[in-house]
Amino acid sequence: MRSIFRITLGRTIGFIVFLILLGIANLFNFSPLYTDIVNFFIKNLLLLFILFVLGMINDIFWLFKYNILAPIVSALLSIFIVTFIYRIITLINAYIEFKIDFPISLVYIAVFMITLLGGYIVIVSRIIAVDRPKRTKKIEWDDVNNEFKLFFYNLGKELNRKSSDKSKNTSKKRK
Repeated sequence: MRSIFRITLGRTIGFIVFLILLGIANLFNFSPLYTDIVNFFIKNLLLLFILFVLGMINDIFWLFKYNILAPIVSALLSIFIVTFIYRIITLINAYIEFKIDFPISLVYIAVFMITLLGGYIVIVSRIIAVDRPKRTKKIEWDDVNNEFKLFFYNLGKELNRKSSDKSKNTSKKRK
């Protein structure tokens, strides 16, 4: 199981590595497109930092099985993710003739509500899963083998029945 320390450490190291790579990428100038992409990430550092922090908080909240704040944080995180994707689409629109446009306010609301509802469905399913009785019998390979045997037996029996039905129908048509 993941711990709060591992999540915090892993996310922080990942963000620091990203910043180092972005700094190195900023030193080079291969083409105008390359420069625009690097500048895009530099201009969006605050948004990326917010994504980093909210993502880390979100992961920590989801560690606890019945945390009712986790879906809310997930929904907030989804708004920032949609914002970042929208900014990427805006960058792409600057380079292609085909314009991609969508109603961003509608997308914000839909993604927020779907994420919030999905999060609470996950929590309710966790609660229901706890109430279920545990299996008392351990499934062995012999049980699986028997299931396969029964499956193939029933399949063969059904195929034999269908083929005998067809042969009866064709013999009746000949007469």
